[in-house]
Amino acid sequence: MPPNFLTGWMRTAAYYFELSGSPETLGSDSSYLRFYTRAERVWPLSGPWHVRLRGEFGSSWVNDFSELPASQRFFAGGDRSVRGFALDELSPRVEVVAPSGEVSQQSIGGEHKLVGSIELERDIFTNFRAAIFYDTGNAFSDWSTPLEYSVGVGLRWRLPMLLIGFDIAQALSEPDKNPRLHLNITQVL
Repeated sequence: MPPNFLTGWMRTAAYYFELSGSPETLGSDSSYLRFYTRAERVWPLSGPWHVRLRGEFGSSWVNDFSELPASQRFFAGGDRSVRGFALDELSPRVEVVAPSGEVSQQSIGGEHKLVGSIELERDIFTNFRAAIFYDTGNAFSDWSTPLEYSVGVGLRWRLPMLLIGFDIAQALSEPDKNPRLHLNITQVL
């Protein structure tokens, strides 16, 4: 990879770790502990080819899940998750009855999250790459919940500090879904 024009070097990996929680002894409504991590790495292959791997893992420990704040629950799906599914579409659901009597499903978030993605990218023009990808993952409260998966193609436009991606993804685990268009803007790796 060419060096970054601002710093003279280029990152090939990004890692993030978070451990948070709240005990009732300090005034919280519930005691919980939450761990979340994500990682992304790009490996150059021969010539214009690159492999990008991305993963996320999260887990919560709480006595009564209903007391876990909504902001601390896990969701999957969307531009930087399992493409082919809408943002936060993947998680446990509950039935909600509207005043009109209409019943719908609402995502409530899960205690755990597992997401993985592999992309094969190829430089096609100056500052442009084409990509094919496979995503899998889900947010869930029961470890026996199956993972969802999707495939797709994309185009990446590389700017000095940003990578703008346009992806078309199809959910394979739910083939009756229509393909989805995703836009993502990330720091250059």
